[in-house]
Amino acid sequence: PDLSRRLAVHPTPVIGMVGVLDDVANAVTAPFGVDGAEIVLLGEPTAEIGASEYLSRIHGVVAGAPPACDLDAAKRLVELLVAGAEKGLFASAHDCSEGGLAVALAECCMMDREVQLGASIDLDAWEHLPIAAVLYGEAQNRVVVSTTNASAVLAEAARQGVPARVIGRVSARSHTLAIRVGARRIEAPLARLATAWHDAIPTIMTRSVAAAAAVITETLSQR
Repeated sequence: PDLSRRLAVHPTPVIGMVGVLDDVANAVTAPFGVDGAEIVLLGEPTAEIGASEYLSRIHGVVAGAPPACDLDAAKRLVELLVAGAEKGLFASAHDCSEGGLAVALAECCMMDREVQLGASIDLDAWEHLPIAAVLYGEAQNRVVVSTTNASAVLAEAARQGVPARVIGRVSARSHTLAIRVGARRIEAPLARLATAWHDAIPTIMTRSVAAAAAVITETLSQR
């Protein structure tokens, strides 16, 4: 309560949406699930980094303009996703939002804790951009898809007017997420990523209880 009186709550617009899926067979889930599938990025990274989780979590800065919103591009992307799902082109699909592209890729690898698949990613096409923006910028209108028919996905994207590029491949034999951007290579074990993601709330609660116990112990010892 004391903290809430001293710090403002960040403005949080919330939109609730409900959709109807005509055929449940067209449903596409987020985690990678097909060994050897190619990974395609729909949409383009930008140099935008303002108002991102990266700035807030890593640098403790809440500042900057949020990424530009292009409603026409968003419409084209949604139409591509619907058409691709109906044609069975996607093995998985996951948006790039909170945390940016690197976080989206990590989630695709280990979101399903029972079926964790590694991936090798090449982002050299955007090495001219700041690496923090490429990995963690939250540019709009981007979706990571995996597919066994990348040529068909790229052709459909071209018809819909959506930028698309193959950026990597899923591997059941790999136990890491490896990302290359120019001369830089980042590699993270899936087990570590999964623990951080799946156990986040229990870990925070455990630490909070431990911290509270420490304060109580210190207070009692001073009496």
